Amino acid sequence: QAALLGASAIGMIACWIVAPLIPEPTTLLRYRIGTYGGATLFFALLGATVAMGVALAAIVRTRWLVLTAFVAFVAAMALNISDVPVASDVAKVVFGIAAGAGVIRAIERPWWLLPVTICVPLADAWSVFSSHGVTNAVVEKAAKEPRWIDWPTIAVPIPGFDYDDFGRMGTTDIFFLALLIAAAMRWQLGVRRIAIALPMTLIIMTEGLDLS
Repeated sequence: QAALLGASAIGMIACWIVAPLIPEPTTLLRYRIGTYGGATLFFALLGATVAMGVALAAIVRTRWLVLTAFVAFVAAMALNISDVPVASDVAKVVFGIAAGAGVIRAIERPWWLLPVTICVPLADAWSVFSSHGVTNAVVEKAAKEPRWIDWPTIAVPIPGFDYDDFGRMGTTDIFFLALLIAAAMRWQLGVRRIAIALPMTLIIMTEGLDLS
C-alpha cells in the first residue's frame, strides 16, 4: 500500500508539473481532448492517492491523524503565502486525507452518514449559488484578486496551460472523498466502487462545467 500510495502521489504531482510544459492547444477539439483526458488521469491518481492514504491511516492512532491534519493545514497556508503552489496543494491533499480518516472514527454507525450525505450537497450548493455563501464570496473576491481562490482549493491541471489558469476543486472535496472511503473500509461498503465512483463524479462535474 505504501508503494502504491507513493506511485499515485508522484503521478499526481507530475500532472501539476508537466501540464504547463505541454504545448497549448490550438483548436477546440484539442482543448477538449486535453481537458477531459487530463482531468480523467488526474482524478484517477487523486482517487488512488486518497484511497491508499486512508488505508494506511487506518493503522495510525487518532491523535497522530489530528496532528498530521494540523501540520498539513499550517504547511498549506505557509506555502500559499510563500507562493509554492504545488507543495501547498500536496499539503492540502494530506490534510483532507488525515481529516477525513480521523473524523470517521467519531461516527459510530454507518447510518449516521445518511444526514451527512444529504446535507453536504445542499450546503455546498448554497455556498456556491447563494449571495451569502462562502464559495460565492471567495469567487467574487478572486475576480478582483485571483490569488484568493488558491487558499481553499487545489489545482486541477489543464494540459498546455500555466498553473494560474488551471481548474480548481475544493479541499473539502478531498476531505469528503477520504471520509466516504474510510467509511466504506470500516463497514465493508464496497471500497472499490466508491473509490472509482467519487472521482468519476468529479470528472463529470468538470466536463459539465466546461461544456456550460
